[in-house]
Formats: sequence, structure tokens, C-alpha cells
Amino acid sequence: QKACVEEQVSWMVASCPKNRTDLGGGFTYILAHSFHINHSTKPNIVTDVSHGVYFHRACKDIKQGEEFFLDYMAHGMPDWTRSWCVKRNLKDEQMLGEEIEGYKGLNEDGEWKSEEYERAMGA
Repeated sequence: QKACVEEQVSWMVASCPKNRTDLGGGFTYILAHSFHINHSTKPNIVTDVSHGVYFHRACKDIKQGEEFFLDYMAHGMPDWTRSWCVKRNLKDEQMLGEEIEGYKGLNEDGEWKSEEYERAMGA
């Protein structure tokens, strides 16, 4: 039971990449609120930060009643955060998205490396 709760709480570890902030760099955070947004590689919302305020923004028209989707893999999770989660047998939000998509991004040391992920994804 405890392991299940720890795993689900770890999914609340997320990041916002520097290209979607006005803070001069990206950052990692733990979500302190509860919401339900599913993963899709074709999201209809993205996370942004403006004037220090974190928010979700529509990236295309959303019809009334349509479900919200984020691309969990587009959060720019730093290597240190990913390694911290792996060492504790946890998954951050980006790892969860990669798992959903079938990507296995562990290197030979058992650490997640965003550069490897970018190469594997063709970025």
C-alpha cells in the first residue's frame, strides 16, 4: 500500500522547461494541487510561467466537454531530478509519459539521461 502511494505521489514531481518561463530558466517542482490531466503526444494544453505564476494554457482550440491532455514528455525534466527518482524507485511525470509511450530511457548506470532521450526521440 505504501509503495503504491509513494509511486503515485512521485508522478507529481514535474518541471517547466526554460522556453516556457519568463524566469530565465526552467525549474522543477512538486505539484501541491490535485487535478487530472491525461498524457498525449498531441496535447491541447501546455504549462507556462508568466510573472512567476504557473498556469495551464490552451495550445489549440478546445471544445466544451473535451478532455485536457498534456504531453508528459515535454517538461524538460533535469537529469538530477530523474536520477533522484530512479534511485528511490519512483517515476517523475516525464518518466511516466515515456513509460506510457513505451520508451525505456535508462542508461547502463541505471540513470535517466535527457540527452539520450532527445537522441532516441530524434530531437
